[in-house]
Amino acid sequence: MLFLARCAVCLVLAAATVRATSSLIPINSDDGQGAKDTVPGCSFGGNYYGMREEWHPDLGEPFGVMFCIRCRCVQTSRKGKVDGRVSCKNIKKECPKLTCPNPVLNPKQCCSTCPEGAGSPQLNVSTTADTGLPLAPSRNPLKPGEILKPAPLPKQSNDEERMEKTAEEDSEEDVYSVLLTGSQMYPPVPTAAAARGRLTLWRKNLHYSIHFSGMTRPRIVRFTDRLGTVLFEHEVRGTSQPHPSQVCGVWRNLHPVYVRYLQRTMVYVTLVTPSWPAGEIRGKVHSDRVGGLETFGSLLTPPADDAHAWLGAGGEAVMVAGPDGTSVDFMVMFKGLWDGKGNSLVPVHLQLTHPAWNITLRDTHAEITAQYNEFAEVLTNLTEQELGWMMNGELQLTVTAGNLEHPREISGPITLRQTCDTIHAVMSGSQATPATETGAAGSAIFHLHTNGSVQYQISTAGLRSRVTSITLEFDEYHTGVRRVVRDLTSTYSPFYQTATGMEDQWSLLDMHSFLHSDLWVNVMTEEFPAGQVRGRIEPLVYNGHRARETGLPTVLAGVNVFPPQRTGAAGHAWLSIDGDCSLHYEILVAGLNRDVDTSVSAHLHGFAEIGEMTTDWQNEHKMVLKSFYGSKAMGQLKDIDEELLSHIDQGRAYIQVSTKRRPFGEIRGHVQIPNRCHSRHNLYEEEEQHSVAMAQEREYERVKEDPNSCYFEGEYHGHGSTWVPAYDEKCSTCKCQKSTVICDPVACPQPDCYNPVIPEGECCPKCPDEIQNNQASRSPQRNSAVKGRKSGIIVQQETEGCYFDGDKKFHGYGEEWHPYVPPFGYIKCAICVCEKGTNQVTCNRVRCPVLRCKTPIRVNPTDCCKQCPETETNEAPITDDVVEEDWRHEEEDSDQSFIWPTETTITRSGTKTDKGGCRFGKDTHQNGESWNPKVPPFGVMKCIQCVCKNGTADCRRPKCDKLNCNPSDVVKEDGECCPRCRGK
Repeated sequence: MLFLARCAVCLVLAAATVRATSSLIPINSDDGQGAKDTVPGCSFGGNYYGMREEWHPDLGEPFGVMFCIRCRCVQTSRKGKVDGRVSCKNIKKECPKLTCPNPVLNPKQCCSTCPEGAGSPQLNVSTTADTGLPLAPSRNPLKPGEILKPAPLPKQSNDEERMEKTAEEDSEEDVYSVLLTGSQMYPPVPTAAAARGRLTLWRKNLHYSIHFSGMTRPRIVRFTDRLGTVLFEHEVRGTSQPHPSQVCGVWRNLHPVYVRYLQRTMVYVTLVTPSWPAGEIRGKVHSDRVGGLETFGSLLTPPADDAHAWLGAGGEAVMVAGPDGTSVDFMVMFKGLWDGKGNSLVPVHLQLTHPAWNITLRDTHAEITAQYNEFAEVLTNLTEQELGWMMNGELQLTVTAGNLEHPREISGPITLRQTCDTIHAVMSGSQATPATETGAAGSAIFHLHTNGSVQYQISTAGLRSRVTSITLEFDEYHTGVRRVVRDLTSTYSPFYQTATGMEDQWSLLDMHSFLHSDLWVNVMTEEFPAGQVRGRIEPLVYNGHRARETGLPTVLAGVNVFPPQRTGAAGHAWLSIDGDCSLHYEILVAGLNRDVDTSVSAHLHGFAEIGEMTTDWQNEHKMVLKSFYGSKAMGQLKDIDEELLSHIDQGRAYIQVSTKRRPFGEIRGHVQIPNRCHSRHNLYEEEEQHSVAMAQEREYERVKEDPNSCYFEGEYHGHGSTWVPAYDEKCSTCKCQKSTVICDPVACPQPDCYNPVIPEGECCPKCPDEIQNNQASRSPQRNSAVKGRKSGIIVQQETEGCYFDGDKKFHGYGEEWHPYVPPFGYIKCAICVCEKGTNQVTCNRVRCPVLRCKTPIRVNPTDCCKQCPETETNEAPITDDVVEEDWRHEEEDSDQSFIWPTETTITRSGTKTDKGGCRFGKDTHQNGESWNPKVPPFGVMKCIQCVCKNGTADCRRPKCDKLNCNPSDVVKEDGECCPRCRGK
């Protein structure tokens, strides 16, 4: 058990160089735990949202956050895989009706509210900033790169609650198991392969270890529901697997829906091999029948070389050591030996044999009802030799079902429990009996081999006197008496402060205690004969972290801190640097501040920081790396400064943990990782240019193979990309929507003069004064950024003016234009301008005058501002008092629902009429009727055709034919939706 105190913990990786002045290391942090492609969800605006999560979209300048639009990540199924789709809806209609005379629209809200004391019920928006809908939570409350001084951190008001929750999460661990056979595939697969897996759900992550036999290494581990919908896939890479016959992995951040699936046995696991792309074996995940207490196990498969073998069958045996040390309780489960129907009795024959000696040790017969596929038994009075054979993996279990003429047989060797976990121990003074505070620490790593032997590697630091004994011991329950299981003293080296060796010939109960966290490592010295540092041996679940593969962890001890700290805390850390020069780290601690408050000794609130140390240790600067709760910290750091990488390479770096009581460091470990990343500066520019070129080429090839890409004017463009067409670089902008090219004419702002002219090489009319003032800023190369594009990759050239990514054009200083916002096209209710000096684009909404007439109208559907009708008496508009008309609220009376941001099919939810028609906006259409929709403020969308189908309006753009003519012969007339070849 790791005892941890309530504290603010700082994780510090620093270079131990001596300098006269402090120097900050400009390193950006990165958890490396972002949303993966295999995790179902939605990506919107550079952010990742989980299933059923809701938020308000941020379209950037000039529009900002759309508080009257609510987006939601909804679940959809595509080609058998669960995926997320963004669905957005206008919620202006849902605002409550107010009775106060002067409602107020506060910033960052959609609905108006009554002023305080106005007497109307208020809408509670204190936590949602709009209609009470929960916004997406902040992913990282700490700002990476923030500079902190090492000072005690203030206690947060919810510290106690958060730490209690963390303690519960640390202790809660659900264990599941799965048996995979070919008979559970649909249709069944005639294979001699089978697999058994152990799965642990901890902190919303599912860690799994699957042992297989009779098959090649799986290519994919696939998790599905009972209908076959893919929930998660793990692509197996040989270099990342620690054992040849095992597959290890982690399904991270399980959605609560999938957790319920697990609890209700609604999750299936399928192993996909090259010979069986749809899956070779499959099984249902269920709660572990022995609660994770397995001592031995056996995977049972049919004989592959027997022509009469019952292919597709398989089974497993789970064995638990008995309390007397001479018996083993076991349960056998199998699939595919019979059809599992009816109530007839099926004879089952079980044999425990030693194949090498060709002897049978146990022979058991039983009759099982056909609808059951399992039975339990006890092996009693096992001799010391039989237990030794079982421990060494020399025995085999065989199950035979059916009559003697046509027996159905499965068999497999009995081995100790096989998982992908790492068995370790953090040894601290706080865990010694009695507890010590000397700043010493220890670390132990164990490897369990298939022949029953245990390899150990123990490291110590800070022991103040000679080591007298190192033992593995067992705490007797209720008595407090410690029983020595193994003595490892003879393998200890005082010079290296390490002990390495191999232990075999374990007893049954001692091995069971070793596997299930009941043994301790104790280091005794002359000064502390009862033990100076001590730690529990326990498994550390597999998490896919590559740092563990590098070898022994670094010991974290108080004696390594400057100045040394007399503490009972300890820890160890794995660190590695990958080929991209990113640092991977995993740290485990024990015994922090146990003496301060034992009531919360299982809690830990930590900050991960990175910095460079100086001689003035009281004024060290540290940069935030990560915040964490619990006894572990794990992550990945990218973009590391070359100077720090050099320190790590040369062994002048260390990793440190700081607490509230010791803000300048409580435990520390020396770090040296050989790397060549610090010498990459000379080749950086050349490598960057080469990587950019290769990335562009790969992206272009990917776009060519994408069925949703567009081929236009001799080039491929990716779905959702925009570009300036060669046939009209001045007055058109094109976009690709699922293999369909849509080109929009440039929307020109209305010049504020009576004699506008169109400058040469321009598209929009401008006032003569504006042309003269901007003459110096005009550049004949400003649109050259669109040349040489492939699949939407733009190479910008240095030029005067502003480049706007929406329309892919350069604009001169002072130039005004309507912004192009994919996929909506040109927004006429906003004006952008290029500011001289800053080269920044500033966009503002069009300001409309307040009209005095009762029924203002929009003369043209594409107009942004309404006007008073000529037939109605119109008083002069109030020009001194203008208001902003937010185009997002134009359709207040619409209950539209649309898919955002890119879909070729626009589905608009209408109201079904009594006669089966559709109500679209303010109009009603009969079933089967087609029309062009009117979408304020854009007007009639002539290139969108809607059809009323059984009460639902289905709106689509026409699919344009692919053109085979030369680009110079491509034309697009006004009023046409698709370009065509000249003369056709």
